[in-house]
Amino acid sequence: MIKIDYICGGIDNISDFYGRQELIEEISHRLKSWQSVSIYGERKMGKTSLLKYLFNEGIKQVPFPNPSQVIILYETFAGKQNTTVDIFLQELYDVLNRNVSLPVDSQKMDKNIFNKFISESHYRGKHFIFFFDEIDAASENSAFDHNFFSFLRSLADKYKVQYIIASRKSIKQLIRENNVASPFNGLFSGNLFKLEVFDREEAEGFCRKLSRDALAGDAIAPEIIVRLAGRHPFLIRIAFYHAVDLAVKSKDNRPDYEQLKAIFEKISYNAYFLDIWSHLEAAERRLLKNISLKILPDRLKLFEKEMIDDFKSKGLIFHDEKENYIFFNGYFEDFVREWDIEATGLAAGPTEPVDFDKENFSARLQTVKNISTTPGEKGNALEKLVADLFRAYKTYFEVRKQVRSRTSALDIHLWFKPGDDPQLKKLGEEIIVECKNWQNPVGKPEINDLAGDMVSRKCKTGILVSREGITGHGLKDAEGQRVIWFQSENNLIILVITLKDLESIGKGKNLVDLLKDKYSELVEGKPAPPRVD
Repeated sequence: MIKIDYICGGIDNISDFYGRQELIEEISHRLKSWQSVSIYGERKMGKTSLLKYLFNEGIKQVPFPNPSQVIILYETFAGKQNTTVDIFLQELYDVLNRNVSLPVDSQKMDKNIFNKFISESHYRGKHFIFFFDEIDAASENSAFDHNFFSFLRSLADKYKVQYIIASRKSIKQLIRENNVASPFNGLFSGNLFKLEVFDREEAEGFCRKLSRDALAGDAIAPEIIVRLAGRHPFLIRIAFYHAVDLAVKSKDNRPDYEQLKAIFEKISYNAYFLDIWSHLEAAERRLLKNISLKILPDRLKLFEKEMIDDFKSKGLIFHDEKENYIFFNGYFEDFVREWDIEATGLAAGPTEPVDFDKENFSARLQTVKNISTTPGEKGNALEKLVADLFRAYKTYFEVRKQVRSRTSALDIHLWFKPGDDPQLKKLGEEIIVECKNWQNPVGKPEINDLAGDMVSRKCKTGILVSREGITGHGLKDAEGQRVIWFQSENNLIILVITLKDLESIGKGKNLVDLLKDKYSELVEGKPAPPRVD
């Protein structure tokens, strides 16, 4: 028996792909009819795996009239936040150039040259299919705007060009959220496919495939894995990986399922469910809590039914044999049940921190200030100090460190309980924190990076802890950009805490009061007046 790895970034070996046959047939039918296709679904649902399978294998099964004339290309928008349109098109051209003889000089590229290339290839009988993954990441780059998507649409309108794209959200939702009326939307009318969890037969079949791949035989029962992980492909892989690991370590090559349950629930909560929770709206969280408490009304409203359907597609709940709603994950269910919707247990005013030693904090702060090691160690020292500071305010903050987002690692992630204070409620329930122990003020790019993570996580408030603060008020400076983000339709709240602010905490300043002052400073565009307690 050998161990297997579960893959987080889509399959690399086509033989690892499993299921989705009905969907593959539907997509093949659309491709045969010269149509473009959009695949969307929640994270870890298998979008990239499906796209890679279609690119490497599925496309071969489509009965095109002249397959030798079909040119396919795979590209992702992830990691292209700073890529220009010309560079992006050049990258596409270079990949194509390795596969076919191209008539255009590739030393220079823009939309006109790329259009000329597609046009000339079209009249030579060529047919292009572009596989674009992570297309929702395009919203993080202002260069990929209305004109860019109009250009892509024009290629499909004039020539034999098709697109197969994958994204977390549907094209309609992405366009609505980014407030653009892109003609790219109409390209996929009627051809939007939502990737959801497996049905039970597929889920158990997937377990049997994993057993064969791991040479596990009948040591791991598929029905127990499905009972534990539900029908979500990523969660099945997590559960199966740890089942094999426990089986290998056991005397009889059989996993201890109680031990497996304890391991799986905690790991899957951190790997999947917590991220899902962070992206839910307040009404969705409230409905999930009602499900966990089994207090749903007999008749649900239409929007509640739509939410429940969405919960099912994300792998959060399912129906049992008696048609009751059941959570896929007990650890997540306990978390939802214990969530305090109204946060009524707090007074309006600030509470004092717990286990907070001002003298020790000041001494540690001086060490952080004077540390002369590598930049990474300097940053880690400040990050640890700040995390411990927030932990001291247990009534308000639940602290997590080094949380992996889609594009970066966040230094500190906070769940915030604002209590009844109307000003604190404006900060929202989730805050992300970045720490910069730099000798110079932080600039505009770092403000934009923090804002980008906030937008992607639907997080309203971010805190930048910068030793020397940020650069000035101009449009090219960080402070000016911070105000722009606050006044934008995203209404992002970015609060800046400096070394002097931390020193004031060491002298007795309350952290929560400091955040309120910083918020007032941002709203009013001027420093807040001294607080009188």
